Amino acid sequence: MFVDEVVNVTQIERNIKHPVQRTEVFMETDTDYPGFTRLRLIAAGERANPYVSNESILYTQTGLYLSTTNFVNFIKQFYNIRQNVLTHGPCLSDQNQTVDIAFCLRSKYLPYHAMPWKLRYRRQWPPNAIIDRIINYGCLLVPIGPRIMANCNLLWRISFSVAEKQLVHSFNFTQVLCYGLLKLTLKRIVNTNDDVKDLLCSYFVKTALFWVSEEVDIDTFQLPKLFICFDLCLNKLIAWRDAVTGWLLYASFYYVTEQYNVTLRLTEYILSMNLLDMVRLGQVTTVKQIVDNYRRNVHSSMTLNAKMKKAVVDNVIFLQHSSLIPQELELEVEDTFFRIPPIIMSHCLRFLCYHHIGDTFNRQQALRHLRSPHVVNTSVVSNTFTLVGVCCEISGNKDVAFQCYEDALQCDDWICSSAEKRKSRLLNI
Repeated sequence: MFVDEVVNVTQIERNIKHPVQRTEVFMETDTDYPGFTRLRLIAAGERANPYVSNESILYTQTGLYLSTTNFVNFIKQFYNIRQNVLTHGPCLSDQNQTVDIAFCLRSKYLPYHAMPWKLRYRRQWPPNAIIDRIINYGCLLVPIGPRIMANCNLLWRISFSVAEKQLVHSFNFTQVLCYGLLKLTLKRIVNTNDDVKDLLCSYFVKTALFWVSEEVDIDTFQLPKLFICFDLCLNKLIAWRDAVTGWLLYASFYYVTEQYNVTLRLTEYILSMNLLDMVRLGQVTTVKQIVDNYRRNVHSSMTLNAKMKKAVVDNVIFLQHSSLIPQELELEVEDTFFRIPPIIMSHCLRFLCYHHIGDTFNRQQALRHLRSPHVVNTSVVSNTFTLVGVCCEISGNKDVAFQCYEDALQCDDWICSSAEKRKSRLLNI
């Protein structure tokens, strides 16, 4: 990784000193993509960066911005004078693709949404000196946009690789051994099972170890307690895994990145949790069957947290302009957030996956599950009818789709914000 220090990246425009000596750019946070930023060119001084040329800049109505694609291509042209290099994502690679070099910029400031990390409660790890060093270094900006956006030239990925490196270097011997055990478990056990292969990566393993290290006394990480630490990390991963809504957002991410088979495997697992037997969060009920289902799923020795995961389910929420929602449902998050029961979203994702891979039989099966009476009768009926209508419209059954939109508009409480638009569009076809 090559860090270009000539470009000065700031979050406070008034801090720029005049006369300007270096290339000055301003970080504009993107609320829709919190892990990315736009870089607006403010000025280029006498020591201007040779890589930030006119070819690297995009002219827009709101200002001049550094283009990720143009930035990488200009550096590629510069190096091609001496040797042929290839583009590999945000990196330049040699002809044999044995070496990747990522040219990136450094911001001396952490993005605002990362500042709570500095202030949150923790035990003894990481030490204050490491926290201060990370805050003072800032972050790196890598010239690549979100995977789910095609031809996105304005968004730069915010990288905390230097911060993670400093955290890992602050590990004691037992923390390092624990990380090694987790990696071995991933390689020799998880990834040898075809049903779960590649669903867990080393990044999640490392993040789990970070969290456990913050939450327990550092004296816990002693050699005689190695397997206790290992077990704490596994329990952390299990705790993250068992949230139904988290799994669904995970599945939706794989869908928007066109990894349909992974989405199908994830939704199959979600549906295996017997969602219909779970109690909806916030639901007050005396219906005997629901109470009996709850009692059957839990027992007195379970913690409240375990009972919530085992027997309670909440609607999955896609925020306004969410990057995780399927493209077919972007209209639903155009004006507001979109809330939908997990069982509905699971069948919807399966329908969309089968549609894209051309499996007509299973697509229709998924649609039948989606339209079954016990599924449609949910807490957010209008949203459910709208989503079913979208799937019917995609399958070519426009009459049923129209009726679904009509039903969505007739609901007594919450009316889906996109139902009227969907109905109007269908009439104009």
